[in-house]
Amino acid sequence: MIEVLPLTKDRVIALKMANMISEAEIDHCAEAIGPLLDDERRDFILLDWSELEGWEAGAKSVGTQFGMKSWASVVRIAIVAEPKWEDEQARIADVFRAATVRRFPPSQRDKAIAWLTAEDTATA
Repeated sequence: MIEVLPLTKDRVIALKMANMISEAEIDHCAEAIGPLLDDERRDFILLDWSELEGWEAGAKSVGTQFGMKSWASVVRIAIVAEPKWEDEQARIADVFRAATVRRFPPSQRDKAIAWLTAEDTATA
């Protein structure tokens, strides 16, 4: 399941991914958030993977294709996830090359949101 969270507004896109993610869910999500991304501004993405089990075969590839089309406008990505998803953090950073990507444990979700939405461009 992929849910667009209420935090989504202005330049922030917040997604909660839970259970096993399918290609169809990635496609539906891309259709929903694609129009929200804008190459003329800086966008921020929150990925809440605190309940994620993984991706079905092919789903990561579809997500990567979407990311490669929209990577230029994204400058910061906060991933809320357990340490087991560290390898995926590197994959996300490779796809969204213009973005700073950080992973926060689920207990630090508020800190992730604060870092993501900070007005200054510092990435510390």
